[in-house]
Amino acid sequence: MKGYTILFTCLIGTASAFTFVSHTNPIAGRTASCKSISRSGRTELNMKTIAVFGASGLTAAECVYQALKDGDKVIGLTRNPSKVVIPKGSGGPDADKPLSDPNLTVIGGDVTKAADVAKVFDAAPIDGVIVALGGKTSDVGDTMLTDGTNNIIAAMKDKG
Repeated sequence: MKGYTILFTCLIGTASAFTFVSHTNPIAGRTASCKSISRSGRTELNMKTIAVFGASGLTAAECVYQALKDGDKVIGLTRNPSKVVIPKGSGGPDADKPLSDPNLTVIGGDVTKAADVAKVFDAAPIDGVIVALGGKTSDVGDTMLTDGTNNIIAAMKDKG
């Protein structure tokens, strides 16, 4: 029984994650920017709305939680919306409780169905995408990762 996880991020309109300062995507008409935090010397990307695919998984739950803590809006797609919970990694005593936040929209759906993926991009203008698909092959099938990723990329291209 094999389990696979795929995680990557795509930031609309960025040329380089390390040299990017500010950029407006001429097609989508949105701006994303980085700001430097002087005391730590690190750079953070300021997003408005982030799409998370596989939102109820362990990796994605942490991404969702951290984005919400940073004040971002999150639109998540998952097969099991009731499994979107506060992660054990950083949730402290609230870990495993249902994750509820006014900036969180959870859509129940199947990433292998283009119409379900489109619902995420139709919900709001998306500034960034996190793909955290995974699961046991016996549960998700042999082609879920490939089919799902292809649907996400197609929707990203369609929405600019």
